[in-house]
Amino acid sequence: MDKQLCFLIVEDNRGDLILLKKLIERAAIAVSEIFHAAYLEDVENFRNRSIDLVFLDLRLPDSDGLATYSRVKDIMPDIPVVILSGVKEMSIALQAISLGAQDYLVKGEFDEKLLSKTIAYAIERSKSLGQLKDLQRQLAEQALMHQKLITEATILGQERERQQIGRELHDNINQVLSTVRMYLEIFLNGDGKERDLVMKAFKNVTEAIQSVRELSKHLVTPTLSDIGINEALKELMDDYRANKQLKIMYQSKMEGEMPEHLALVVFRVAQEQLNNILKHAEARNVRVLLDVNSHTVLEIEDDGKGFDITRRCRGIGLQNIKNRVEFYKGSVQINSAPGKGCKLVVRIPISNI
Repeated sequence: MDKQLCFLIVEDNRGDLILLKKLIERAAIAVSEIFHAAYLEDVENFRNRSIDLVFLDLRLPDSDGLATYSRVKDIMPDIPVVILSGVKEMSIALQAISLGAQDYLVKGEFDEKLLSKTIAYAIERSKSLGQLKDLQRQLAEQALMHQKLITEATILGQERERQQIGRELHDNINQVLSTVRMYLEIFLNGDGKERDLVMKAFKNVTEAIQSVRELSKHLVTPTLSDIGINEALKELMDDYRANKQLKIMYQSKMEGEMPEHLALVVFRVAQEQLNNILKHAEARNVRVLLDVNSHTVLEIEDDGKGFDITRRCRGIGLQNIKNRVEFYKGSVQINSAPGKGCKLVVRIPISNI
């Protein structure tokens, strides 16, 4: 070991402390400083020190046994620990090693050569374990990124499918229904005996056309890169105001740019929650707020009948919202109670997009 090392000795017996220091000196180990703590509570004072290795006596005036080791590792999780034990405490020392201690030394039964080897091996093993943890973390991050790419591809695929279905409904099926309705309308201008039946057919076709129009509009997302999320949400609110008899107040605070993927998430969340309100809330008034800065915050609050969040938060609509938001490391908060309306708060950090 070329670098000068810094040790912390946690030992309440002054004689054992002096002996260990002398053995370190005899071992010709390059040491920059040796710190000492006689009590477990004193170890906290060295949390931010650059310590290379801790010598730890498990029996201290304010702590005893494995609890001593556990507390030291809580304070210094990345620092290797060598246990100092008596013959009677060897079983406890071995348990400490099973919990992560690097080695143990029996007091009075080691010399400077064994001490030198123990220090070198403990530090090297700790470095190896650290490198292994770094590798495991990198692999976990790669696996998470891979899963994120798969999920993102799935979401984009679903969006493309929705676009295709929406266009098919609007351009083909809707056109066919419109043509049928035109023929029926011409027939209704006559005085045929089948007029009543044709009238019913005309009404049904008209309702089908309206349903197809609404469905295709619901499926096909506005071109957010062209009109922006603010205008897209305004159009969405206008649709619900006109057709659903909802009074919607919309506010926006746009202090930063929003990536298109995030804009799509926000649009779908707003669309999903407004549908939830329409189907279940029996609400008259809705407040929508979009706040964009370092985070994107979307709040949707209604004055409907509310619900017990412990029973109703498992619905498909709310689950779809959570899945979309959590994919981008966002959070979803739902506040509601029977008779108290519902408030949905979605928060997504833009830096993670």
